[in-house]
Amino acid sequence: MAELFATGAAIELVLALMAAEAATLIAIRRIWRVGPPLGEVAVFLFSGAALMLAIRAALLDAPWTEIAVFLMAAFAGHGVDLILRWRRTAQT
Repeated sequence: MAELFATGAAIELVLALMAAEAATLIAIRRIWRVGPPLGEVAVFLFSGAALMLAIRAALLDAPWTEIAVFLMAAFAGHGVDLILRWRRTAQT
């Protein structure tokens, strides 16, 4: 188990699960026309993926600047997600 984290493979597994989550949500939306809008799905998954990449970079002893870029991307995605959710609830 320690090697999964030392090599970043644990994070890659989480990213693969996130991709499967995205595919499932897209399929549900297309087939049954329910669930969150796909744009919102993309934004919150982007934010989570950026956080996962920051963790992976830290585990692999990447330069702090690389970790910071992933954290800033996650923060930006989170901000967009909040704005979209705020607008959606303001409409109801």
